[in-house]
Amino acid sequence: MEQRYDKNQNRSSQNVKIESYIQLVRTGRQKKIKEQILICLKKEPMTARELSEKINCVRSSVCNALNYFSNNNTIDYTRTKYDELTERHVTLYSLKQDHENRIS
Repeated sequence: MEQRYDKNQNRSSQNVKIESYIQLVRTGRQKKIKEQILICLKKEPMTARELSEKINCVRSSVCNALNYFSNNNTIDYTRTKYDELTERHVTLYSLKQDHENRIS
């Protein structure tokens, strides 16, 4: 029996990640996720899991956006809360005071 592989099966995991990211940027989904995160955090502090459930996207997209906001000094993540689902303390994200007034 001869095995045949599609061209796509030979892609490295790094290439798949890059292609996925490019698609995320092209569709505008990344920008929309960032906007939705800011709206959610204006209302109340949330964990990454809570944000991904609230805006209905994969957690890695939320974490990428949170990393972006952290690098831009937009969010605060100094607090934690106990997560009943994972039974551990997790980071609680919130908008920094000076950024809350900028979000409408």
